[in-house]
Amino acid sequence: MPEPHSVALSLAYARLHKVSPGVWEITARVTELADGAIADADDEAAPLAFSTHASDRGILRIALADWATPLAPPLWFVLVDEKRSTPRAVNLVAFAGDNFAPGTVITHYQFATLGIRNETQAGAVRWYPDGGLVHQIFVAPQWRRHQVATHLLYAAEALHQSHAWPGKLNGDGRRTDLGEQLISGLASYPSRFLPLAETMPPMDPA
Repeated sequence: MPEPHSVALSLAYARLHKVSPGVWEITARVTELADGAIADADDEAAPLAFSTHASDRGILRIALADWATPLAPPLWFVLVDEKRSTPRAVNLVAFAGDNFAPGTVITHYQFATLGIRNETQAGAVRWYPDGGLVHQIFVAPQWRRHQVATHLLYAAEALHQSHAWPGKLNGDGRRTDLGEQLISGLASYPSRFLPLAETMPPMDPA
């Protein structure tokens, strides 16, 4: 499989079966179809980018192909659903460590019982499930240059597709300098992120 940043890869998704109400096991495979297409069936001959699976300890488990983010540490995730925000937003917060199997996604209610400080997160991505527009992405300084942001985007896309939310992850032309560095190297999602139009202030505290 080619290095994901060296060639533009289009992904197609297949929904296999439901693991709970509204949540699907899915596959994402490199395809010659239009990027973001929903395939009628899983093309097992095509290279796998990521998949989701049932989990007995969380909402589901996300499995990324080894080639996707080889520098990223094992990560597990907390889903924070802002159902009352306008527009509705969701957050996927990543943590390193062996509290859960890599790729496990848990609820924020489960997280609250663990005694883990939110400040120890490796990173987070926030997006709008109605259409997939990415609003913010953050990586803790000690985890930068480890493909954590790329890993978060793949994981967020996997969660987005597993919930059958409309569209695919995408970005407008507003982002920080670090965001532009990320998008400039993210050839895996051709044409999903518009060219830089406005540089936003950094998300790090002053």
